[in-house]
Amino acid sequence: MSHCINLGEASGIAGILETYRNIFLQGFKLYGPTLFHHFLDQFITKVEAKGPCSEYQVILILTDGMIHDLEETKHQLV
Repeated sequence: MSHCINLGEASGIAGILETYRNIFLQGFKLYGPTLFHHFLDQFITKVEAKGPCSEYQVILILTDGMIHDLEETKHQLV
């Protein structure tokens, strides 16, 4: 299973919450190891490719415990 779940094109906070509920209320389960840095690489590349724009890009990170690539993840978030 991928560590990346695309919530799609959600409009506003209400849209993000609705999409989140639709996915996670279907019985989605979190499990490890929890790795984020590869996903963050993809996310950053996608956002940078769009160039300056008037849209926000939202990244929602959920974990059920220890982040196994914490140093790489902190570096990329900064």
